[in-house]
Amino acid sequence: MNKRTAIKVLFFVIVSFFVLNKVSLAQNIETSVTVGTDTFSQLGLSPQNVEIAEKSEVLITAYNGDGTPKVNRTIQIYVDGDSSSVFIVQPPPTDTNGKTSGEISASVAGTYRVCGRDITGGISVDIQQCEMLYVTPVAVPTMVSEPQYTVGTSNTVSWGISGTNSYEYYVEVSTGPDFSSIVGSSGWISTLSTTFSNLSSGQIYYYRVKARNQSGGESGWSNYVYSVQEASAPEITLLSVVKPSNVTTENFNPTLPVTITYRIEDNMSVASREIWVILPSGEKVSVPFTTVLNGNVWTVNILLGDLPKDSQGNLFTAYSFYIEATDNMGNMSWDNSASVNFPIPYVPPVIPPEQPPVAEKPSNPGVPVKLSEDDDNTPTWTWVPSYGKDGTLITKYIVEWCLDLNFKGCESQSIEIDSNSFTHSTPLGLGEWFLRVRAVGDGDLVSDWVVVNFSVLEKKEGGEDSEEPTNPPTEEPEKPTNWFVTKVTEPVKQSVEKVLENTVGKLDQKTAQVFTVSTVVTNVAVGMGLIINMLGTIPYLLVQTSLAFLSLIGFRVKGNLSGYVYDSVTKDPIKQAIIRIFNEKNVLVWTDVSDYKGRFRSPDLESGKYYIKVTGRDYKYPSSIVVGETDFPLENIYRGGIFEVKDGNIPKFSIPLDQSELSTVKILSERFFSRSKWFWKPLHFGVFVLGLAFSAYAVKVNPIWWNYLILFMYIPSLVLLLFSLFGKKEKYGYVKGEEKNLLAGVTVHLLDSEFEKVVSTRVTDDRGRYRFLVDRGIYTIEVADKRYVLQKPDEYRSIKIKKETSFVLCPNLIVKRRV
Repeated sequence: MNKRTAIKVLFFVIVSFFVLNKVSLAQNIETSVTVGTDTFSQLGLSPQNVEIAEKSEVLITAYNGDGTPKVNRTIQIYVDGDSSSVFIVQPPPTDTNGKTSGEISASVAGTYRVCGRDITGGISVDIQQCEMLYVTPVAVPTMVSEPQYTVGTSNTVSWGISGTNSYEYYVEVSTGPDFSSIVGSSGWISTLSTTFSNLSSGQIYYYRVKARNQSGGESGWSNYVYSVQEASAPEITLLSVVKPSNVTTENFNPTLPVTITYRIEDNMSVASREIWVILPSGEKVSVPFTTVLNGNVWTVNILLGDLPKDSQGNLFTAYSFYIEATDNMGNMSWDNSASVNFPIPYVPPVIPPEQPPVAEKPSNPGVPVKLSEDDDNTPTWTWVPSYGKDGTLITKYIVEWCLDLNFKGCESQSIEIDSNSFTHSTPLGLGEWFLRVRAVGDGDLVSDWVVVNFSVLEKKEGGEDSEEPTNPPTEEPEKPTNWFVTKVTEPVKQSVEKVLENTVGKLDQKTAQVFTVSTVVTNVAVGMGLIINMLGTIPYLLVQTSLAFLSLIGFRVKGNLSGYVYDSVTKDPIKQAIIRIFNEKNVLVWTDVSDYKGRFRSPDLESGKYYIKVTGRDYKYPSSIVVGETDFPLENIYRGGIFEVKDGNIPKFSIPLDQSELSTVKILSERFFSRSKWFWKPLHFGVFVLGLAFSAYAVKVNPIWWNYLILFMYIPSLVLLLFSLFGKKEKYGYVKGEEKNLLAGVTVHLLDSEFEKVVSTRVTDDRGRYRFLVDRGIYTIEVADKRYVLQKPDEYRSIKIKKETSFVLCPNLIVKRRV
């Protein structure tokens, strides 16, 4: 190269460098370079398990290779994977100890790999250590069950929760189970119960709750519970009051009764009825009485001799009767409309000189009796009514109330009423009050005032709301009948009722109810025993569902078919066996449950050494019966040793299990119940029919909620009874000898007809049973036992199975001994 060419090249390089440098400075381009991996710094999470929206602190300590802290380094936290539902608060630069911390939370449950990188100066260095953050859903509360009926117009519901964090709760109440008609809510509260008020009597209400943690993450809605509000008290109607004739206050027969008849109705059931006598002095007195109850008509008889008397043993001129009725939910109503009066004996008057006629005022009413509690600021009163001179009942009264005994300044607190009872419509203030009553007769003549004092105290907590009247039931129109009802149903019904009347009807109510309850308990208990064996499949279903769910959301890898678990004697597949795979460091790496064909799965494993443990109900592992590497026609027998995995898949093992030895007690009990099945089913059916008859009769005679509940309890017992009688039985084939005797221990082969290859082997049990579970194909059945030969073997060749699903193949076989 000559000097001139060299100078041109040098000049071109200098100009190019100058131009590139100017362009770079003009555009101010930032660069970021990832350089290697930081194996010395540390990253941790506290806590590592959180709920949705709950924050976890990311703790980072930056170290140099010689163990000294990295000061004032910018660390970036990130998630290795999908971070769309993740919220990260980045940490400040590291302090003098190389430490810093940030925060991370997620709005979706799942597993997140949290990592960090040093991005100081635009150079990114990944911290090698990452940690897994486990985000779980917020725990869902569980509502405590409610009674069928709730007294009054308010209801307190409660719930529990399995979570360990602090939560707030939101409760809703609705008139429908789908909660499309919300009538109230609690707002967010911290207690485990809340009360809803102003609920309507006779309405069914549904309740549910959800939880919210301190970070704002919410759970799903809980289960719902429901209850019917029952605030209506019995309705009391006075039908008649009958007193003996020709009776005065001094002349009376003490054995003659005063008869009072009421109609008392309730939409559920009347639990108690009580009656008292109100005297003219205002006393409420309990007296002896007899009653007759005919449906909802209650007749009370009180002898004249049992009525309270004055100091001379004479009857008072008037009595009032106060009745209380309470239903079985505790709702109470009262009535004071019944009263009687007795005239004073006539004494011939001394005829005075003629004077102008003077109108007489009515008799004084009785002293008012307060029927309410002292904390009721709208009290209710009743009193013995007043009568005119001719014995007519006075119905008009003037009632006044005042804080002053002389009733000064209380002109506005006066009312005229037309009955001998009164309830304040305006709440009274706390303190000492006075109330007075007088009767208004013909010609507006009035009796003397009758005064009583009373107190109004502070309202107690938790008082019930006012009761609401119950509408009388409406009669349903008579339903049309047809020929079958007239000729068949009604005669049968009448015959059954007649039998029940002559048997069950002769028992007293208490004995019949005790027998009915005992029969229900017996039916339910016996019925539940019929499905005890079905409950054994519940753990299997739960485990399989859990494993499928984990595979669906990506927490569990879907495995490949890897082996077969079977009975070492009968060669039948064993379902619900739990297979656990451990590595050579005794760390569990996989768990699976065998299906109904005894098959299990495993994922691709890293190369290394492993071993398997198997657990089966009523089985022992490893097998001591099968000792070789083959168990015809099964190969590659596994009995618990260490094996090696090279290409990711474990060898396809056949794993035999031995049946556990049964105790003598269990053998005898199984034998007893097996041989006595013919007795238990007819007994159960007889007890069921007898109990059902008792319950139906109890509802007919006394239609209260308790008897309806007992009759309703027969529904599960009926289902279990029908299931036991008509339920599907397991299908088996039998191997019999020439004399039709069942043969145990006979080996039966199932062959693929196309390739003449044995695909399964069974050994008959102690009852000579066997069966094969096969898929679609063509099969041949042979007896492989050296002692026997199959009769008519051509009938069991080339058996075609066309069903797409698994099919039980088990024809009955007849064999004869080899000659």
